[in-house]
Amino acid sequence: MKKNIKNAAFLSLLALMGCTHHKNVVQNATMTRALLKDAKTGQERIYECPNNDDMKRVLIWLDNGATVDIVSRDYDNTLILTPENCRFLYDKEQVNRYMQELELAKKKAEMNYMEISK
Repeated sequence: MKKNIKNAAFLSLLALMGCTHHKNVVQNATMTRALLKDAKTGQERIYECPNNDDMKRVLIWLDNGATVDIVSRDYDNTLILTPENCRFLYDKEQVNRYMQELELAKKKAEMNYMEISK
């Protein structure tokens, strides 16, 4: 509930500042870029972050079909999105869950390896 109130307040503030909020679907993602498709218009855009290590750590966890939100002042006239011209909002809980699942899988593999090598 608190998160919803914070999100609503944030979106209201953005609207006052002239920014627009657009839902996009991830078509493909690598460590440095993601191909996005606007959920409303179908327009494809590329989000690039070659020098942003924080976003690189996020992009590798985004599956095809995941939804993200782009907040930008000039969204309709921009096909190449970057951390400098937009905010890239994603489901942090989902990304954290994927990271935890990978860590668990690594530990299980380690345990299996140790059992086999006995």
